[in-house]
Amino acid sequence: MSDVAAGTPALDVRDLRVELSTGEAIVEDVTVRVERGQVLGIVGESGSGKTTTALALLGYAAPGVALARGSIRVDGRELLGRSERELRSVRGGTISYVPQDPAGSLNPARRIGDAIDLMLQMHGAERRTARRSREVLGQVGLPADEAFARRFPHQLSGGQQQRVAIGIAVVCEPPVVVLDEPTTGLDVVTQARIIEEVDRLRRKRDLGVVYVSHDLAVVAHVADRIAVMYAGRVVEEGPAAAVLRRPRHPYTRGLMAAIPDPRVARHLVGIPGVSVGVGERPPGCPFAPRCGLRVERCEEAIPPLAQVEADHAARCIRSPDVPPLDVGTTRSRPPRPAGSTVLRVEGLCADHGHGASAVRVVHDVSFELGRGACVALVGESGSGKTTTARCIAGLHAPSAGRILLDGEPLAPLAAKRSLAARQRLQIVFQNPN
Repeated sequence: MSDVAAGTPALDVRDLRVELSTGEAIVEDVTVRVERGQVLGIVGESGSGKTTTALALLGYAAPGVALARGSIRVDGRELLGRSERELRSVRGGTISYVPQDPAGSLNPARRIGDAIDLMLQMHGAERRTARRSREVLGQVGLPADEAFARRFPHQLSGGQQQRVAIGIAVVCEPPVVVLDEPTTGLDVVTQARIIEEVDRLRRKRDLGVVYVSHDLAVVAHVADRIAVMYAGRVVEEGPAAAVLRRPRHPYTRGLMAAIPDPRVARHLVGIPGVSVGVGERPPGCPFAPRCGLRVERCEEAIPPLAQVEADHAARCIRSPDVPPLDVGTTRSRPPRPAGSTVLRVEGLCADHGHGASAVRVVHDVSFELGRGACVALVGESGSGKTTTARCIAGLHAPSAGRILLDGEPLAPLAAKRSLAARQRLQIVFQNPN
């Protein structure tokens, strides 16, 4: 724990503005506070300014971008105005960052134990590196032994890579940790384990946590407070229970109405239009073009972030008129009747590797897909979902079984299939890169 005055928040951000070199604001008028042991969830669509804000908390701005105004105090220490050399001593020791893509942030040529040791060495803890790095592996739910510490990132699953990234972030025991979409792309079981680890570390070390995500369902589970961002500004902020129970900004309500419920088939209500980008923001409320409650006054000026109830604020002149979420957004829809079978998978088996080293990853999978219907393949990472999909698309040759399109067997590999079959059966990859 840092030697600071009692009552000092872990993180105190006031009137933060991040702008392009041309003077256009990316993030503006952001004021948030995180107490020790508290989790602040920052949510919003892509382009709302979440990641720019998250990186700014470490005093970082991308080339062509500047932290133009405001105050960022971490554990009582002001970050804005410090030199890059001073900031390097703060990052990791006073405030740390867990990126969305751990595979892209971990050095592929550095063993994971060495990566943790390096963070300790950078902050003057050379004498306890070996013991401490093994301890932190155990603390984030990974094997705390030499054999595991000597693995390279590519030898770990996505969930293990994310835990290593969290271990690197907490090894120097900073008072604040920023997690930028840490569970995106992970299966729900691994996601739950990561969230559980973050919560355990928060309670054990009294961490202040900033959890950035587009997923309100996840944030609802982990956050004590929620800040909703749109077009670079906080449009609603307050206790998580209050924001989720009774959203007071039309944008927050729209996000919640678009969350699917796995227990009930329902019509999802999307937000019309698209989010405005930098340089496209109107003079008034930036959400006005998409808002069903807008009036002429909404387009005249940006409303202030005003209190709507105790400790709950919204940037909307019509916040009293935002309707609560009701049965109309959660009504069940009857199942759609499926047409004739268009795709049939029979006894599909698939292996990784060849010969004596082959490992079977898909065992006797069979299902049918009717016209106009949807079949969902779900399961943890490593359960065989993607391999099954690749077999269907002709990108991985099955070791047994058949795949039939309109009753006609398909060749194992796409290169041997007819042009018509390839045109009719397409795949959309998880990672467009």
